[in-house]
Amino acid sequence: MSEWAELYRVMSSESSAQRGKWTTRPFQKEPMDCLSPSHPCQRVVLMCASQMMKTELILNFLGFIMHIDPGPCLVVEPRTEDAKALSKDRVAPMIRDCKELHRRVSEVKGRDSDNTTLHKRFQGGHVTFTGAISPSGLAMRPIRYALLDEVDRYPKSAGTEGDPVSLAVRRTDEFFWNKKIVLCSTPTTRGESRIEKAFAESDQRHPYVPCPHCGELQVLHFDRLVWPEGQPKKAEYKCSKCEQLIPHFRKGWMLGQGEWRTHAVSEVPGFWISKMYS
Repeated sequence: MSEWAELYRVMSSESSAQRGKWTTRPFQKEPMDCLSPSHPCQRVVLMCASQMMKTELILNFLGFIMHIDPGPCLVVEPRTEDAKALSKDRVAPMIRDCKELHRRVSEVKGRDSDNTTLHKRFQGGHVTFTGAISPSGLAMRPIRYALLDEVDRYPKSAGTEGDPVSLAVRRTDEFFWNKKIVLCSTPTTRGESRIEKAFAESDQRHPYVPCPHCGELQVLHFDRLVWPEGQPKKAEYKCSKCEQLIPHFRKGWMLGQGEWRTHAVSEVPGFWISKMYS
């Protein structure tokens, strides 16, 4: 999937500060490639800070599905308004600007078109966008791909039908051998967080980056940032091993040399990343 994004994804002016060809950041490659058909997993968990990689991963996965491995797909946002916004502001421009997608997705021709804000048909499949509070949107048809965004903001129940995550996941039962499920969110309340529970059941991958002084691979934590009083823009990072200070400009190199390491044993790849890596 990361190869697909590098070849075909175009960043649209509506959603990116820099319009043009997609470039995969070092920490994005492994989570994306876990969603490739060749990877044996059926579920991927992303517990990350806002504006890190959740939405772009969903967009890249949708593009990959439409172009390379089509099938029925469901995208669930906390509210129907969020689903409409994602479709109109992010997905539609992506389809418009990526020629391989533009030629595969039905054009908008009217009220009864195969391409509407909440439902888009493409060669070999379709994608439905819905809110987690809508029981009808979560129970309409079998799906192969379930992309569940910001699950910590979902209501406890979709109407009277029960947990919206469970409802959406059950829709993939017919595709027991080739389905893919994505659960992603910024975590909210500890102990009540859906994404925290899902991550705890995964292999708990954390991003390790090397110290440019001693080479020690480590996870970045906010409490190791130090700066002169009242001057946070001069912050530097204190290595957990050699205790030397690392200036901000070295972070690009550190990210390029980093790697994901698991903290548990599970068949489910789970990824944790904080805003420290932005």
